[in-house]
Amino acid sequence: MSIVDHQSSHQILNQIMRISHAVKFMGCVVFKAEELHPRQLQVLFFLAQTKKPVCGSTLVQKLKITPGAVTQLVNSLVEKNLLERVHLGEDRRQVHLILTEEAKQKLSVLKQKQHEHLTKFFNDFSTAELETLLELLTRIGTTTEP
Repeated sequence: MSIVDHQSSHQILNQIMRISHAVKFMGCVVFKAEELHPRQLQVLFFLAQTKKPVCGSTLVQKLKITPGAVTQLVNSLVEKNLLERVHLGEDRRQVHLILTEEAKQKLSVLKQKQHEHLTKFFNDFSTAELETLLELLTRIGTTTEP
C-alpha cells in the first residue's frame, strides 16, 4: 500500500468513525432515561435485527462476549423493562430473549431519528454517487462478515 493509499484509508476510516459516533450518540439520547451502556444498546440492536427470540449463547457468539457478560447485560435490560426472558416449547431450561414493547417503541423512534439525521449526510450527493457509495459499502460489508 502506498503512502497515498494509506492516507486515503486513514481519512476514510476517520469519516466512518465520525458517522458511527453520531449514530451511537443518537442511541444514547433516545435511551437517556435508562442510562444504557453501549453494550446494552448493542444487545437491543442485535435482537431488533434478528426479529426473533434468541438465547444467551447466541449473544455470546455473535457479540463475542463472555457468558457472564451476557448474564449481566440481560439482567440489567430486564430490570429496565427492555428485555423479557421467555420459555419456548416444553424445555423450561431453554430461555430465550425478546424485546419488550417499550424497547421496540424506543428502537423505532431511534431508527426514525437516525434516518432523519443520516439523510442530511446524503443531501448533496447525486443519484449516481449514492449508488456508487451503496455498492462500495456493500462490498465492505460482505468482506467484514465472519
